[in-house]
Parts: sequence; C-alpha cells; structure tokens
Amino acid sequence: MNNLFRNIFFSLIILNFIFSQDLILNPSNLFLYDIELQALKEKKVKDEIFISPFIEKNKSNISHINIIKNLELNNKIVIEPVLGLRLGNTYGFEMTPYHDGVFWYTPGVKFQSTIPVITNFKSVWIYSWMDFYKHAAIFNDLYDYINDNTSTNFNLFKYSPYYSTSFFRKSLEPDNSFDFDQSNGGFSILSNNFKVVFGKFKTNLGPFSRGNLSISNHAPAFNQVFLEYSLEKFKFIYIIGKLNSNIPKYTDYCINDSNESIGFSDNNLYENAWNFELEDCSPSSLPTNELLSDISLNFNRFIAHHRIDIFPLKNLRIGLYEQVIFGGRDLSFDYLVPIVPFWSIQHELGDTDNIMMGFDLDYIFGNKIKESNRIYASFLIDEWAPYDTFNDNNRNWFAYQIGFSRNSKVLSKDFLFKIEYTKIDPEVYNHRFIINEPKHYGYNIGFWSGRNSDDLMAKFIFILNSNRFIEFGYEHTRFSNDDYWQSLEDQYNNNNVIFLSGEQDYYRKKTYFLFTTLLKYSIFFDIELSNFDVSLNYNNTNIVDNIYNLSLKFRYNISY
Repeated sequence: MNNLFRNIFFSLIILNFIFSQDLILNPSNLFLYDIELQALKEKKVKDEIFISPFIEKNKSNISHINIIKNLELNNKIVIEPVLGLRLGNTYGFEMTPYHDGVFWYTPGVKFQSTIPVITNFKSVWIYSWMDFYKHAAIFNDLYDYINDNTSTNFNLFKYSPYYSTSFFRKSLEPDNSFDFDQSNGGFSILSNNFKVVFGKFKTNLGPFSRGNLSISNHAPAFNQVFLEYSLEKFKFIYIIGKLNSNIPKYTDYCINDSNESIGFSDNNLYENAWNFELEDCSPSSLPTNELLSDISLNFNRFIAHHRIDIFPLKNLRIGLYEQVIFGGRDLSFDYLVPIVPFWSIQHELGDTDNIMMGFDLDYIFGNKIKESNRIYASFLIDEWAPYDTFNDNNRNWFAYQIGFSRNSKVLSKDFLFKIEYTKIDPEVYNHRFIINEPKHYGYNIGFWSGRNSDDLMAKFIFILNSNRFIEFGYEHTRFSNDDYWQSLEDQYNNNNVIFLSGEQDYYRKKTYFLFTTLLKYSIFFDIELSNFDVSLNYNNTNIVDNIYNLSLKFRYNISY
C-alpha cells in the first residue's frame, strides 16, 4: 500500500512537471533576451541560446486563451486564435522598395496537444502542434511590382533578416493587395534526455541571434526529422529534411542567344551551373500571365546535419558539425546513419554533393555578480579538401562570425548589450550543381544575407520588466553586385574571387528604436521608429533611398 501511494505521489509530480513544459519552436525576442540574461547572471550556457526547437523548462508568465477550456480535454488539448495587425510603409516590412503605406493583417489558429507517458518515474510525453497563419497585405498603391495574375518566384522579403515566405501572389480582391500562407505542424516524443520531432517547422542551430551559418530560422519552415540526445556534458543532434528546389526548367522563354532552351531537366541537373544563363528565366522576362509552375521544376533536394556539443565547464560550450545538401535523386540511406561522417560518404559518392563543416562556441565569464560577459563565435568551411589545405589553389572557402554580449544594471533595470559580425566569402553556399544550393524557396538556409556579404549588428536592450523592453539597434549589411555565374565558374577553376568585388556593391543600413510590451494573455504591442539607408536591387531595379518609417504592430499569439 505504501508503494502504491508513493507511485501515485511521484506520478502526480511528474504529470505537473510535464504540463509545465512546452516545445518552443518560435521563441519571442522577449523570451530569448530573458534567457540570455539568466545565462549571463548564472554564468551558465543554456540550450535555448544556441538551439531551436527546445523544451521550455520554466513555464513563462504568458497566459493563453483556450477556446475549448470548458471541455473535458482542457490542459490536454489547447486551441487558440491568432491575430496580427501591422501598419507602416513597405520599407518598414522590407517588402518592396517603394514608400507605399501598407496594412498587414494576420488571422490564424494554433493547436497543441500533450499526452503524458510515465514509466519508472521517468517522464516521457507526446506533444503535437499545428499553426496556421493567413497573411494579407493591403497597399495604398501596388504599382507594377507584382504583375497581374502572376505567381512570382522572386523573394518577397529579399533583403529582410526577419521575414520570409514560401509563396505569395496578388490577391483578386482587393486588387491592391497580396496574400501568403504560413503553416507549421508535427508531433514529437519528448523526455529530459532526448527528443524526436517530426513535422514542418523552423530550426536554428548556433549561438547568433542575427542568423547562423549552417541552419537559421530565416528561411521558411521545411519538413524534417529532428533528433536530439543529451547528457550532462554532451549533446548530439541529427536532422534530415526536404527542401524546395524551384529550379528553372526548359520553357519557350528560357533561351540563349542561339535560340536554345537553357533550363534544367532531369538529364542535366549535374552539369556545371555556369553553362546556363538562368537570369534569362527570371519573372521580369516572362509574359505577365506566366505561372510559377510553368517556368520551374521542384526536383528533390535534401539536407542532412549532425553535430556534437560538449560542455567542459558549465560556462563553456564547444560545438562541431557537418552538413550536406544533395538532390536530384530519391532520399536514400547514404546520409541516414546519424553518426557516420558525411564528408567521407560524400567522397564515396563521387564528390557531387555540397558538404560543409564547422564549429561554434559559447563562453561566459565575469568577476562581478551583477555583470557578466559572453563571447561566442562560429566558423564554417565549405567543401574542405584536406590535401589542398595549404596550397594556393585550395577549395577551402570560409565564413565566420564573432559575437559579444554583456549584462549590467542601468537605473536598477537589466541592461543587455549585443554586437555581432558575420563575413561570408564569395564561394560559400555556392555549388557548381545548382540542385545542391543550400536554399529553400530561394532563401538561404544559413545566414540570411548569403554569399559574398558581411553584416554588423549592435543593439542595446533595456529590460523594463518581465513583460516589456526597449531596444536601440543598428544594422549594416553589404551585398556584392558581382557577376554570379562568372564568379561561380572562377571558384571551381581555382581563380581568385575577390570579396565584394562588384562595380556597385549594395548595402542596407537600419537604425531603429523599438518598444515591445506584453499585455494580458499573449497580446504583444510593438512601436518601431526606424531609418533605412539602402542601395539595393529589387526585381532588376536599382533603388537608392533614405527614409524614416513608423510601424505599429498589434499581435496575439505571434512571436515574431
């Protein structure tokens, strides 16, 4: 009888523990800033600052609205509404290069379900979720940026580090608007030591808030299996996922000067990409009634990633990883064994796939109780050839990042300072076979700015309380305007490709003030005043401008 009561007692404790935890897939800045402050104060590297998705170990103070709370399924199934209202100009959301005002609204719904499984006093639970957002943006005047009845294959948020979309099109009603959907969902088996997540969602691996070199949360969500196994000083992660290729196919409009079709088919995916003048297949060169499905093919494209993170000290983490992009074939067993080195497999398969490897680290230090520092870094090698490492004509192409954070007190309030710098060589993320590019719906899987670019970010965050913060920030990104196809050919012919070597390099500078407050339930209100100084190319049009923007955002159950 005593054993029975003991089992019941511990089971209730574990059940309460389970229901106090969620799988967090899209954490808000408020949550991430709070986690980083905790890490700095405790001088301990936390999972949440370098990996997503993650398990929320401490239940936040954010309350939610469950529209089925009066049913017997309460606490096991949660269904919540989603609503977002955004108002500003297009520069504020970085949709188009025009000074046009835009009203962006987002209705949607979220579903969550938690089923506990308890064995031998160890907690295991099954978690499933579904998010659906219907985004629509109404412009004062849409101009000709989006052609009538045309499905576009250029990026709507081409130069924005914050937004991305898999597909959008001009709405029929009203005719000065466009819409796009955003959906995520899946299920997971979770415990304190492992998690298995299957579904469509975003993954972020690395310590940088601005974006990471291997996998960032900038690109649209993709279908994947995410495995994680953790011990006290060790963590292993494996990912296998499917990406969208969106490669131009043979059409009557994709022709060269010799009147020959130059798009791709199943037969020529593994021909050198510079043999095809694919800019001739851009939407701007097509009739206005040409649909995306008529000019592109979605060949199979996959990503595999595995990494090991070691914690020699509670304030030090060192991570090592490999990543490979491959496509044009069915998913095979080649990269399905999590612990076998990808570089060796890729070599055995004929050196046709796009292999990358790298490492990153976190180190927190400081002598004062109320002030600590965090230094973090990342380094990526694209297509490492060990035997040519020290040769002049090597194929070791690099990208690196360095970051620094510091917490302190200002007027008795928590203050967080962050600065991050990223540089990506012209050769990184490129591949001679276009099917193996690390992209998803045209967005970079790694750092958002892509090849031949660098990025500087600095921000000051004042944490007024657990529900609101003020942020001052500066962002400066440079993009190359070089001849992409020529540089691609040069790098594989061992010719030197100069960093930012274009005749007129593009840049994006943003200075901003942001106030975010969390009201009752999951209601956020944001006010952002920003200045954009840009020299960019939108849809084959060069734009040079300097403009101020005021954006107001009201959002319920939307973290970004």
